[in-house]
Amino acid sequence: MPTLPSQSTLVSIYNVGVTFDPETATLSFSGDMPENKVLRIGQGINLIVFDLQTNPPVPGESPAAFVADPIVWLEGTTPPFNQPQRYNDHRFTLLIYNTALEAVNNEHMFNLTVLYGGVTHSSDPTIINEPPGGG
Repeated sequence: MPTLPSQSTLVSIYNVGVTFDPETATLSFSGDMPENKVLRIGQGINLIVFDLQTNPPVPGESPAAFVADPIVWLEGTTPPFNQPQRYNDHRFTLLIYNTALEAVNNEHMFNLTVLYGGVTHSSDPTIINEPPGGG
């Protein structure tokens, strides 16, 4: 009986830290999101996990939370096969099935939105799919 490939060859997992700064009302990214906010996604199944924290925490205030639908695709760049899911107030996952065979029209720009103190705040990182063999 043939064996299945290991999970690491089936799904590429990216962990992105999202930090909301209440003093400047800005979102910043760490982990697998580069400073220029361009995340390169290889061909196949990709899971991006966004974990949110509020830093510095404000005593007496609830931390920032992802809104009900935290991702909005920009300028007609929605990937054809993606599944967003808000896991809880502080975790959001995005499953992308990258079927790109060449590096044409594979830039997926979006706003990620959080709620803090009754006000929404957004940022606009970019995801680029890579053709087979990397880039």
